[in-house]
Amino acid sequence: MGVIFSGDIRIWMTGREDTPDDWILIQAIDGYEALMSATLSATLAKGYTVYDMYQLAAGALKPFLILPGRLPPFPKTKFPRGYTFHGKVSSYLDQIGKLCKANWKLSNDRLDYYNEAEKAHPPVSLNSQNGLIGRPQTSTNAGVTLKCLINPTILLHGQVKLDQNTLYKPALLAKDDYIRPSPDGIYDIYGIAYSGDTRANDWYMTMMCYPAGQPVDKAEEKWQSSPASKPTSLSPQQRVFYPWRNPWL
Repeated sequence: MGVIFSGDIRIWMTGREDTPDDWILIQAIDGYEALMSATLSATLAKGYTVYDMYQLAAGALKPFLILPGRLPPFPKTKFPRGYTFHGKVSSYLDQIGKLCKANWKLSNDRLDYYNEAEKAHPPVSLNSQNGLIGRPQTSTNAGVTLKCLINPTILLHGQVKLDQNTLYKPALLAKDDYIRPSPDGIYDIYGIAYSGDTRANDWYMTMMCYPAGQPVDKAEEKWQSSPASKPTSLSPQQRVFYPWRNPWL
């Protein structure tokens, strides 16, 4: 057993289908209240550091039950002038990320930062014997898309390892120019969607991945534009969660 999602309920609604079954639809977002409402209004004297900025931002999130998690590698720079912080905490989290060359996310009520070299967990092996559904597919603009049974140990910014000869590559025109990932390799996870049906046994997670170490530009935009992030033919009992950062955009 493990947690795959923890967050704030934004809206909910109930209804009934033609059958006697009633249903409830919940839209929940991890850290939604904190990112929409948390603000900063404080001043740091000259000589402050990026870590001091982080402490201010993390402190503003605590009333919303968001706790500090993984820390970024803080630079040792000391700023020569004082500065007044006033505005949304999320904008200062972005500034801290740029200064630390790291990306941040809210997951299970934690604030985590990851740089390019850091991963949420070591590679988790995936094949048809331990939960992989169908054959992973590649495309020219969305990396590698794969589906498996829900595994709470697989997290955003983690890694998966695909076994040899399981990768399916669609036919491409000769003019297509892109890097073909190795079928036997390790992949970084940039997006995860969960879906399940309380009236059936289908509980899946669909992931967008890129070969480990390969630079990825605008990974979030690519994930949101990929077919994997938009499951279709969902019944009222199915639930889909998109736990990447800034899911309301």
